[in-house]
Amino acid sequence: MFKHYIQIAGVIDEDEARLLMECGIKYIGFPLGLPVQNVDLSEYEGGKYY
Repeated sequence: MFKHYIQIAGVIDEDEARLLMECGIKYIGFPLGLPVQNVDLSEYEGGKYY
């Protein structure tokens, strides 16, 4: 299904997500639920771009 798609993973914040979308990127990945101390983007915030 995703043979001709590119996903950009590891997007850290809303500004970076918007920049990628302005460049035509349609599939972005946010690092959610990882065992890190500093959360860059909440699951709610990341879900706004789906």
